[in-house]
Amino acid sequence: MLMQGYRRTFLEKLWRISRWRWLGCYLVVLGSFAAFNYAQFTYRREIPRIPYLTGFDDLAYFAYARSLFFDNDINFCNDYQHLVMLFQDYLAGPPIAQWLRENPARPPNIYPIGTGLAALPFLLAFHVLAKMLVFGGIIPVAPSPFSSWYVLAYLFGNLCWGVLGLWLTSQMLQRVFSSPVAHIATYSCLFAGPALFYFVYQPGMSHLTGLACVAFAVWSIFQWDSEATPLRRRVYAILAGIAIGLTLLVRPANLPLVFLFLTPMSRYESIPLHQRLTELLLSCASAVLSFLPQLFAWRYLYGSFFPNPYGYGATFFAPHFWQVLFGRRHGLFFWHPWLLLALVGLIGMARSHPRRYLPALAVILGMAWIYGNWEVYWLGAAFGMRGYVEFIPLFAFGAAWLIRWIRQLTRSQVVPLGIIAMFTILNFHLMICFRGAVVTVDGPLFWHQTLRGGHAYWEQLAREWRILSTWQWGAMPGERAFPWEDIK
Repeated sequence: MLMQGYRRTFLEKLWRISRWRWLGCYLVVLGSFAAFNYAQFTYRREIPRIPYLTGFDDLAYFAYARSLFFDNDINFCNDYQHLVMLFQDYLAGPPIAQWLRENPARPPNIYPIGTGLAALPFLLAFHVLAKMLVFGGIIPVAPSPFSSWYVLAYLFGNLCWGVLGLWLTSQMLQRVFSSPVAHIATYSCLFAGPALFYFVYQPGMSHLTGLACVAFAVWSIFQWDSEATPLRRRVYAILAGIAIGLTLLVRPANLPLVFLFLTPMSRYESIPLHQRLTELLLSCASAVLSFLPQLFAWRYLYGSFFPNPYGYGATFFAPHFWQVLFGRRHGLFFWHPWLLLALVGLIGMARSHPRRYLPALAVILGMAWIYGNWEVYWLGAAFGMRGYVEFIPLFAFGAAWLIRWIRQLTRSQVVPLGIIAMFTILNFHLMICFRGAVVTVDGPLFWHQTLRGGHAYWEQLAREWRILSTWQWGAMPGERAFPWEDIK
């Protein structure tokens, strides 16, 4: 009886946490992710011998930030030469060396510029901090432009953008749902979906910055739709256009997000057509202006404002549409079934409020069409369908509806939390299997294999513990920013 009373009291307190304490929870999440990423960043590896990014995509995104901040251009010759020297014939070394051989004067970068631009304020902050440490005599010399110190700034910046996107998502949900339901739904889509992997293990990708941009876009479009006065509607229309442009600047593949324009444009019962068309024109113009940096980058690197660096082609009937959603090879719902339940919740919302939430469903299906047309539709060695990481703001609406429905159906606070906990544990289990190569990282997933990990599974758990147990501050942020020889 005593334990039951304690659980009841705890759950009542959970559902009544104040707004400021929820904000503190997001800051704790940011701090936890930052600490764990620092522990991984400084963990000893054979190659490279200094803490650095290791993924090919991550390095290409960071090259924009480093080159813009220190060289004031996007000529990556010195960046790529440094990376080839660092990695040699391992990991990203060979493809970057090939880029240098093909065009030594102006090597290409097939990745978009947005993530690098978003990291610039954090590189500036770490640069100023390093100067202050040198001035105060805490470190003897300022870090070089190629120091691990600035890579750490880049990773921390991406984490900040990602957590900001989560917080903004929860604020949007609170306009429709109670505060606890809004926050729990947001966290459920984080911890039971593919986003968790990219917060914990690979924040150098573009998805966390994209999450913040998508959240900003959804918020501004819903604000635009909610307003009645012409001036305020135009302001939010411009903000929505800027947000859409920034989203495409980070990941042009997120183009289906424009379906959300249907929400404010379909408000025909109270807003005249000419006013809606004017707002749409303002929004599109601001989106184009926000996307201009990418056009100029493409013009400089490829000689054209509209190149096709990925070699992407599309047909009306995307050949891999259903595999993107349900396939064994990184299918979104096959890897993360909680998001399928969230989609069911979003369909429930669309039935009662079709004008607002049918476009959100169109965005999710549109993304499946985009990736379903790509030959590498599973997006490489990714954890689940990583192309949907930034769309937590849309899935969270469905998750919140589902949580509220389960609470009303069962008249219990325990049942929805228990269901979320089950899918969260499943996601953590899959992450360990993925990291320990218990499952094929670039191939189909067979769930029964995750139960037969044996030694490899427990060895990966031990490896994660070693990363945390060897956590050290090192000698930051000098030329040898982190002393590898001291990290066992």
